[in-house]
Amino acid sequence: MMSQSFAQGVKQLIKNRIFLAFLGGSFLVNQTMTAFGTYFVLAFQSVGGSTQYAGIALFIASLTNVPSMLLASKVIRRLGRERTLLIGALIYVLRWAIQVAFPYPSVMIGVQVLHGLSFGLFYISAVEYVSQITSADMQATGQSIFNMVFSGFAGILGNLLNGFLLDQGGVNAMNISCMLSSAAGAMLLLYVARSSSRKLPVVTGEVSA
Repeated sequence: MMSQSFAQGVKQLIKNRIFLAFLGGSFLVNQTMTAFGTYFVLAFQSVGGSTQYAGIALFIASLTNVPSMLLASKVIRRLGRERTLLIGALIYVLRWAIQVAFPYPSVMIGVQVLHGLSFGLFYISAVEYVSQITSADMQATGQSIFNMVFSGFAGILGNLLNGFLLDQGGVNAMNISCMLSSAAGAMLLLYVARSSSRKLPVVTGEVSA
């Protein structure tokens, strides 16, 4: 049972600098996913790809999600949640960097193998990290805040920003922005990993009498 209201829980959680850095990193990393989820077909066609091969690329991206999520649990047990988060973020950076360096349809298809690997590792370790960093009565609040930032706010800004960049600067401008954004997110998650290795910042709820 929750010992305090959702608003009180939010205030409690955002007082934690490491949790804020985690949310910021998650936001910067996942806003780049709208460049794939919303604009991939347009970007793919703009560099000479066909609708048929765009479907193959999307199929590869979806297919790799399941095994990567199963792999995530093993990686987390071996390296820890924070390091797995960082690895997932760095794979995001690699994914966009490859597309910046080689903006060709064949490369855009092949790089989708990294989609499932990056998202699977990142999302599973992020959910487990929130579970680890919050007390039992703050679990729902912590997961809600994470998903608001990871899916909600990141989706809103990502769609606006990446749509504007694709329209005004083309695929390369959008990919460069995604690479830089995911790199900035990875830096914040590096801070989270280093801070958590020194002292686990458990956030607890206050139970009123």
